[in-house]
Amino acid sequence: MSYQIPIGRLSKTFLLIKLIQLIIIYFTPIQFDTSSQIIISKLSSPSIYIPNIFKVIIDKVLVWDSVYFNDLFVNEYKYEHQYVFCPSWLSFIRNLPGPSLYYDKFIISLIFSNIFHYLSIIVLYYLTIEVFNGRRPHSEKDQLSQLSSIYLIISTAGVFLTINYSENLCNFLSYLALLTYYKGVNYNDVTKSTQRSKKSIRNYTFYFLSGIIIAINFTVRANTLLMGVIYLIDVYDFYIVSNDLNSTCWSIITGLPLFFTFVITNIRNYLQFCPQRGEWCNSRLPILFSFVQQEYWNNGFLTYWTINNIPNFLLIIPTLLIQIQSIHYFYIELPRIKKVFPVLILTILVNIGAVFFWNAQILTRVVTFLPLSFWYCSIHYIEEKTTTKLVSRTIAYYNLGWIFLQTSLLAAFLPPA
Repeated sequence: MSYQIPIGRLSKTFLLIKLIQLIIIYFTPIQFDTSSQIIISKLSSPSIYIPNIFKVIIDKVLVWDSVYFNDLFVNEYKYEHQYVFCPSWLSFIRNLPGPSLYYDKFIISLIFSNIFHYLSIIVLYYLTIEVFNGRRPHSEKDQLSQLSSIYLIISTAGVFLTINYSENLCNFLSYLALLTYYKGVNYNDVTKSTQRSKKSIRNYTFYFLSGIIIAINFTVRANTLLMGVIYLIDVYDFYIVSNDLNSTCWSIITGLPLFFTFVITNIRNYLQFCPQRGEWCNSRLPILFSFVQQEYWNNGFLTYWTINNIPNFLLIIPTLLIQIQSIHYFYIELPRIKKVFPVLILTILVNIGAVFFWNAQILTRVVTFLPLSFWYCSIHYIEEKTTTKLVSRTIAYYNLGWIFLQTSLLAAFLPPA
């Protein structure tokens, strides 16, 4: 049965949220930290004419990691701490035709970032249809898909999906990888002996393509390395549960592009700096990314658990509670919706990483590359129970309030970032 994606409704919601964010940025009265203005003041004017109203907006969002991104849109890597920013988003913008001026690249990156955000909501619509196919009536499934896309538009990532961060490209590739994965795997061969299904590969092209997309996505954002867990789960299901050697081999082959991308990336970094750099070069596993995250961003097990970071942990509590509720709900529903198992495991891993290993405040934006919470909110919204509808609407109102507050904080060059 065919589905007609509600382009009009999604587009209006998308554009309305973006417009409100731009208005908030423009009218935010002052920046607490003006250090980025030192960089901007040294730059030549863009090659294209920019009305003053947009120039004000651009100058206000050229803060935090945008400064790093924009420098790397124009220039190659110079320092080891820059390697924390994976190369594909940077290379994509840098190699687009046109002038390689600082302002021009920033404007272009803003445009493409929002294009990828829009494409993400489209792909998420079809991904939701694919995952819940056969589990819900046609009209309800269509509504669930629409709402999931809307919850992505108003997600807690907020303004970071409007400026030139790499999240939007990452989200687009993640949803595309999951869509091709689910189109490649058959979950219908269910046995009573296990909560998960005895899967089989129904389309080898789609299945292998999902591995290629995930490998590419790792070069956009390093946290997508976790998506390789999908194929480890498949190895277990195909080999241990199903005793299917052919499918087991295919799951290993499909996971290899990500593995080789990880290895090649680290070999390249090692050859760039070692052995003369010392320090991380002398580690048993000389991984530059891990060292940079720990050395310059204070990442590591419980290293972020300090008194001065308590406000950052308080800020993520609502997002974390939504994630926990989503995980709990789909864990209970696993016997009925077995397809969500890989996404459920990934969501658990990402939340553990954000809370115990990474800078906690990034949880509000890093979770958007996985759709579990969007599905949770949407399912509750369309249910008949008043309490579940209230929960879903409360989350929507919170998200709206948060992203508008967050937009103002970013425009004022205030945490969190």
